[in-house]
Amino acid sequence: MERNTVVGWLLGGAGILIAIVALAIAISASGGDSDGAANAEVSAMTANMAAQDANIQTLTDQVSSLQDELAAAQADANSGMAELQAAMGEMGSGEGSAQNMDVADHSADIKALEDALNEVRGMASDTADDLMKGADAASALIEAHVDEHADGVEAVVGKALAEYETRQTALEAALADALSALDDIMNEDGDGAHDDMDADAVAMLQERLDWLETAAAPAFTQAYVAQAIRRFDADGMQPTFDYYNTMDSVSGDLYLFVLDSDYEIAVHPTVPLNIGMDIRGPGGTDITGYNFGAEFVGVDESGKWVDYVYLNPTDDFTYERKHSWIVRHQGFIFGSGWYERDVSLDKDPQAFTRAFVEQARARYDAYGRAAAVEYYNDTDSIDGQWYVYIVDEDDALIATAPHPDLLGDDIKTVVDDDGYELGVEIAKATEQGHWINYLWPNPASGEKERKRAWVIRHDGLIFGSGYYESSAETAASNAAATQAYVEEAIARYSVYPDAEIQQAALDYYNSLDSVDGDLYLFVFDESGEFLVHPTVPSNIGKNIDGPLGTDVTGYNFGADMVTADENGKWVDYVYLNPADGFAYERKHSWVIKYGGLIFGSGWYERDVQPDTLKDNPRAYARALVEQATARYDANGRASIAEQYNRPESVDGQWYVFIVDENDEFIAHAATPERVGTDVKALTDANGYAHGQAIAEATEAGGWLQYTRINPATGMDQPKHSWVIRHDGLIFGSGYYE
Repeated sequence: MERNTVVGWLLGGAGILIAIVALAIAISASGGDSDGAANAEVSAMTANMAAQDANIQTLTDQVSSLQDELAAAQADANSGMAELQAAMGEMGSGEGSAQNMDVADHSADIKALEDALNEVRGMASDTADDLMKGADAASALIEAHVDEHADGVEAVVGKALAEYETRQTALEAALADALSALDDIMNEDGDGAHDDMDADAVAMLQERLDWLETAAAPAFTQAYVAQAIRRFDADGMQPTFDYYNTMDSVSGDLYLFVLDSDYEIAVHPTVPLNIGMDIRGPGGTDITGYNFGAEFVGVDESGKWVDYVYLNPTDDFTYERKHSWIVRHQGFIFGSGWYERDVSLDKDPQAFTRAFVEQARARYDAYGRAAAVEYYNDTDSIDGQWYVYIVDEDDALIATAPHPDLLGDDIKTVVDDDGYELGVEIAKATEQGHWINYLWPNPASGEKERKRAWVIRHDGLIFGSGYYESSAETAASNAAATQAYVEEAIARYSVYPDAEIQQAALDYYNSLDSVDGDLYLFVFDESGEFLVHPTVPSNIGKNIDGPLGTDVTGYNFGADMVTADENGKWVDYVYLNPADGFAYERKHSWVIKYGGLIFGSGWYERDVQPDTLKDNPRAYARALVEQATARYDANGRASIAEQYNRPESVDGQWYVFIVDENDEFIAHAATPERVGTDVKALTDANGYAHGQAIAEATEAGGWLQYTRINPATGMDQPKHSWVIRHDGLIFGSGYYE
């Protein structure tokens, strides 16, 4: 915040007070002119004019007293400022042995500046309080006596306002003089006489000025919100929202935001695309992981302060600490906030990455597409290992400063050294955003390293950035993000002890909108029955303390999770990763008990070798079927049939077959000629009608044993297959003895 914004704060306060009084006068005047009944009443009360004149005189006396107090305050201010200017002028004159003067010699001057500035602020505050009392008296008189003397009240109050503006202008000028004197000291570049002394002195002076602004900011923030509420009450919802959705309503750091009864943003002038966003979702969580949106939801009519990290549109969209004052009024939540520059994100690469992308989105909203693309194609936009890349609506790269040779390329063609189709995952970005992990050359080391990137779709484009990490950093950052995700879910669930609100929270986490890269929420009750599982909805209603909670290595992680208490615990196991093509990977889940339910989420690492999983063929066969049904749920029938008809989907003895509602094969990569034939016609070499048994598969699933040619050996061998009915189809896979 610039030093001279103190003046802006003072003027802003005056403008607010003037608006209050003017509004009261306007209401009074308009009521008398438009209402015929009121005019008749005025005529009928003419006989009481003498009594009313006495009341007018009382108000006039009050205003006169206010004028006297203002004059006295002004005289004191002028005297104090004159002394201050003289002292600072002596400091700036360079007379005497200024080079050798100690900072302590100027402690009195510094204290004088502090006292003078505080005196100005105090006078402004006292003046404001007195004027408000006068305004309240005017309002009370108007209410008590309808409109008979609206003109007289308006004249008296108008005169008071004129006097107030004159005095306020003088106060502003006096303060400006003090600040100018301070600038003279800070910018002294004559003969260098003050170089040894001024650095510390100026730092002390600046610290006091910063304190003054910090002390004043909360009051003006609250006044700004109060003014908006008064406008709402006077003008109605739509005119008020229309005004505060324009940049005309913005005053320095201050702009209004309003949440409706569904906690969706209805007013946000600096980032209009936020309108309609639910503050309880990702948009209400700052880059440090703090869910300030949940705090907003719990506010009442008395209001409260909420502190978090947010983009400051008046400071080139940098992230700063924001202090917001929010108040519930007439079913809406009104708020505004002021910023201070004390945020450092360098020690949290995950938070900084998201912040870097959010800043790019904000630049795009503020300056337009062409400017954003130009900026992020300029190497000046690179910050160490961080840079932003932008993908257009046709999946083409349109901005990437370190790799200009890739501009125009289809992002979906990009793969890493592991063969991971990271470009395809980037192209899948949603408006909620997600994390991806891959190998990529690190320009700082020249080596290919594990990189973690955040990608998000915004206004049709995709914005992304990432950072390189060591294994230790990966574990630490992912563990922290997982715990924060679960804590946010519990906060959303528990914000009000209301059954409908709690169910709405569970419904949200049962939708794919809640998925954040690797992270998604699962919830089960104390018996182990799933209530929430967005990536595999068919798990809902099933119990985790059983086959579903046993991984492909045979570990019963479900039984371990059910024992979680209020302190929480980590559980490690092998599980499907929906963010990585439903591959089986090592998963680390944080589970914690709250309100009779167990909430959990987890992060994945790619350290599980397929051959290791195959050591338990019975578990692995079930795992392949579970993987196929999960892919079906995610990608649809056509995609899954195509995938499991590809020859590359056969891995030795392992493959998946799929049968439709008419008992006909729709996928069988090991024996393609069976696609389109009736499964019930199958019999094995011993005459066993195993095809009929497959057709009778249930949603509980079951094992079948029959003789079948092993594609890996070309010989008839006993085969054990797990078959299960899912969404009307039958999925199966097996292994040979």
